[in-house]
Amino acid sequence: KIDCNQIGKLLRSLNLNPDDEDIRKIEKDVGNRRVSFEEFLPIFMKEKKNNREVSVQEFIDTLNVFDKDGAGKVSSGELRHVLTALGNKLRNREVDELFSDVGEYHGFIHTADFVKMVMSNP
Repeated sequence: KIDCNQIGKLLRSLNLNPDDEDIRKIEKDVGNRRVSFEEFLPIFMKEKKNNREVSVQEFIDTLNVFDKDGAGKVSSGELRHVLTALGNKLRNREVDELFSDVGEYHGFIHTADFVKMVMSNP
């Protein structure tokens, strides 16, 4: 059995990508208790069915909104702001780790390198 507050981490470790709102709904539905494998399996199957894979190119195209001069790079400051302030927010140390893995060059992150690195590390 696992604690209900571990369901999101478990789903993500199984290569699914539920957002924080989905996880809160699952936790509310389950209640504040431990969940058995038999109870978790239908949750997993539902999330797997709802999971939509995003292609590398779709991800790059999305980040290109921030590529002001079309050079295939985005401002690391702007990307940090997006990652820490919008949607499923990351902590600054998580962004630092991402940036150190991909490399930051003169205040910019190369979009394709960043996307490939992120998508290769589920």
